[in-house]
Amino acid sequence: MDVHRSKPEEAARDKPRAAAVSEIEEFFVAMEGKLVQYYKDKYNYDFVKDKPMGGRYEWIRLNEALKTE
Repeated sequence: MDVHRSKPEEAARDKPRAAAVSEIEEFFVAMEGKLVQYYKDKYNYDFVKDKPMGGRYEWIRLNEALKTE
């Protein structure tokens, strides 16, 4: 019974594996969702739908603001 590993076996075991494309995509989709929600909450604006939400900021379109001046 060999309790000691040879150097190549240890190197292969300790070598980090490359992430699959699906894992990378899943990671970035999750991070994008978190960022979208963070900025939606911070600025009370839905950047995906390009619509203001209720909250501490009052949003107006610049072209509408320029027409009233």
